[in-house]
Amino acid sequence: MYGTDKYNLRKLSELPHHLIHSGNSKVLKKEVLCNLQWLDTKLRGTTLRLVLDDFNAACRSTLTLDLQTDMDVQYVRETLQLSQEGLRFHPNQLAGQLLAHIRTDQDKCGILSQARAPPKGSCLLP
Repeated sequence: MYGTDKYNLRKLSELPHHLIHSGNSKVLKKEVLCNLQWLDTKLRGTTLRLVLDDFNAACRSTLTLDLQTDMDVQYVRETLQLSQEGLRFHPNQLAGQLLAHIRTDQDKCGILSQARAPPKGSCLLP
């Protein structure tokens, strides 16, 4: 009934917050917003709403304004928004949803190559 996975909830909530408020948008993008392992872990450990809140906070902050126009961040954000119903109940679909919604020529940050790597759990990949 209950999984054995343990998540560092403090790190999952605080790292994006501190990177946003430090204005370190490059690290925020690489280590959080366009990092499949981070997104998958946060999605499994918390909720999709909290994952989307990280994107919203990063794009609203005056310290990370460049992320408002960063297409990689916007593509991942839009994919999460479009896939809400599926991801809410089946977070293991994240890689497949990214592959289905983002074209190869749109991926500059490499999140699609991360999604194509062999998955840890069971999931369907297009």
